[in-house]
Amino acid sequence: MSYEVMPFGKFKGVKIEQIETSYLCYALDNFDLPLDLVEIIKENIFIRFEISKKGTINEIDLKRAFKNVAVKVHPDKGGSHGEMIGATILKDYLLNILKTC
Repeated sequence: MSYEVMPFGKFKGVKIEQIETSYLCYALDNFDLPLDLVEIIKENIFIRFEISKKGTINEIDLKRAFKNVAVKVHPDKGGSHGEMIGATILKDYLLNILKTC
């Protein structure tokens, strides 16, 4: 099954690319999701952080990607407080994944 929209929960029926980053991280951590939905969410996270799925990523690459995203979504640069919080939550989530691998 291909997922373009979230099939359940608070964002049921909303396109995955429109869902708050913090909720996507929450869903990955707290729900038993189908593997294809997990892959779509992870791919969306990589897109948001402008990270290539090719090769491996390390902590330095992740922090560099976060800095690039933070410049775009920071409230002083035209972004919003919510976007900045979502980017920070996403960075912390991905750092946790790196540390457990």
